[in-house]
Amino acid sequence: MMFPEIEAERKKLGLTARSLCALAGVDPAAYSQFRNGKRDPRQSTLQRLAQALDLCGSGDAVPNGEGA
Repeated sequence: MMFPEIEAERKKLGLTARSLCALAGVDPAAYSQFRNGKRDPRQSTLQRLAQALDLCGSGDAVPNGEGA
């Protein structure tokens, strides 16, 4: 999964970037740099983000109710 797909899935699930970062163990400042094209995420980071989204999509993890 590439970063634009991760970002689209995050929004579809109604997660904030901060919530996804907390679930995936990713620094929110780094995530912001990925979103703004200032930095490319490592493959391992993309995997952690995708795994966190899979958990949310399956209902195993519940978003904290914050908007996207």
